Amino acid sequence: MIRIFISCVLAAVLAASQANAADPAEIRAQISQSRGVDQAVDYSSLTRFGPWDDRNYALKAADLALLAPDEDQLDDPIPAFFRVYLRRGNPKMRREGEAQYPLSALNTFNQMHGGYLVEGKVYKGIRRIGANEFVYRADRETAAWQGWPKFVSGEVKITTPAGAAESAISINPVDTTPGAERVIAGTNGPGSVQRMWRSSNGGATWVESQPLTGGGTCCDPTVSWSTDGTKAYTSALVNCGTSCGIRFYRSDDNGNLWGDNDPGTSVPPPVTIVASGSDKQFIHVDAHPTSPYRDRIYLCWHESNVQKFARSSDFGVTFTNTGTVDGGARAVGCDVSSDTAGNVYYFYPTFES
Repeated sequence: MIRIFISCVLAAVLAASQANAADPAEIRAQISQSRGVDQAVDYSSLTRFGPWDDRNYALKAADLALLAPDEDQLDDPIPAFFRVYLRRGNPKMRREGEAQYPLSALNTFNQMHGGYLVEGKVYKGIRRIGANEFVYRADRETAAWQGWPKFVSGEVKITTPAGAAESAISINPVDTTPGAERVIAGTNGPGSVQRMWRSSNGGATWVESQPLTGGGTCCDPTVSWSTDGTKAYTSALVNCGTSCGIRFYRSDDNGNLWGDNDPGTSVPPPVTIVASGSDKQFIHVDAHPTSPYRDRIYLCWHESNVQKFARSSDFGVTFTNTGTVDGGARAVGCDVSSDTAGNVYYFYPTFES
């Protein structure tokens, strides 16, 4: 299932097209060996690691030694120079097997560099045309996300401009009057930040919330509510460089203001769950009326593909110290749920062969 999931994500990210290699909207990179700083490196061979980017010319043989022995088997669409950057900054990163890079690696690359640099131009879209070759979509930004049909009556576009991804949505458990339901949503972008959205009419119209405080947000939104509907919750990856941290936010006004560093307000400040090395966080709130732990907030994520866990018993003001769920397994992604007695269930997909 992991291979299928990653393939689906990459298919969307790479903007797979039926266009042939002669499509005027596509260009090929022309790699010049003489531009490289270390003539001991075969620069044209670096496409076996990922799409070409002219920043690869700065790589030396010593840099490439940081890559994993099976690096050419990892199909993450990030160029060689960025792979070196991530591994140098995160020496605990796995060096064998599948899923060595976090799924946020491509988002982080785009956040930091905007796309693939080829002959002075930056391209956001690529298409694989061979085992070690890609073409670059010159029209990616203008052609993407245009003309999507409305699959159900009343569907509305939330984000403006186009370009958002990785969304999450949650309906207030109390304000459920038809046509007046309160809804919150989070998206990765548009742009390089996590944006929050809110609706007070069941999703018929949306407005953007105040920016998440603290800065440096990236992606992987997850959202939920307290059982009485007075508090909304979200979390975001933050300060992504060689790796990402995780920050938790609460809103006391139905998703308009998220976290506040002003001690004169009732909204608690954001909580930094972990500073770096993390990815794929998820929030679950125990909402069962019979649970002795009703309204506890459970948060799961992984650090270097090791599953982690924390909880809050005070509506997100503070969280327990990080716990490791299974130090012997490696996994990307997690899901948490709870039953009527308050028992907590933690799910994650592990990697074997």
